Amino acid sequence: MAQERRISEQAIAYWNTLRKEGALPPFDAIKPEDIPHIWEDCFVARIYQHPETGRRTHAYLRIGENIRRMVEGDLASEMSLLVLDNLTQKYRYVTDNCSAAVDQSERKSADGKRVIKYRQAIAPLGTDDGNVTHILVAMRYLVADVTV
Repeated sequence: MAQERRISEQAIAYWNTLRKEGALPPFDAIKPEDIPHIWEDCFVARIYQHPETGRRTHAYLRIGENIRRMVEGDLASEMSLLVLDNLTQKYRYVTDNCSAAVDQSERKSADGKRVIKYRQAIAPLGTDDGNVTHILVAMRYLVADVTV
């Protein structure tokens, strides 16, 4: 099989190889050495019930170096807004349906001089009975000058 070019397709293909008879792959099935070409473009979030509110929430366990540069760069606040606009809804979809999803979007920077685009794959990890304990996210982004 030819290797997919898009990171979202590569991540979902890897996730599918870890599934056994349609069950969610467990968190400990993720092996960075299996996906070294995309691992620095990934982050992992643990999903849990908040002890005070009882609401489902998440905590980041691992953030790849390329993702870290994105959230610490000069467009950090704009990238965060772009991604976070849909992230909670996508996490809910993935955890409720126990299935992977692809999310993509774009917007102009606040100064209107650049366009920011991203694509991410969001894949649930968990138990055989469908309890989502973690989410694996693989993301790439592009920042380009707006041409007139």
